[in-house]
Amino acid sequence: MNNFSDKLLYSILVDDDFINYALNDSAPLAERWKNYFENHPEQIPIAKTAIRIINGEDKTHQLSGFEAEQMKLEIIRKSGASNLN
Repeated sequence: MNNFSDKLLYSILVDDDFINYALNDSAPLAERWKNYFENHPEQIPIAKTAIRIINGEDKTHQLSGFEAEQMKLEIIRKSGASNLN
């Protein structure tokens, strides 16, 4: 990850609330993220990209092997799982 946008994209992709919002779009989460993006409109394009990635619709953003491993470790840490196969 070379720039601020990539780091922001990664941080959104490992945010549990954002992942749930992207997958479920529940009213409380939708309201929370709507308010967040009203205060940070410059992040909307990055969030839209994250939603496409989460939903498997974006094939242009590829993580390096290191980044994929870091994301996997973060998911394992957050889930409390000791092994993810």
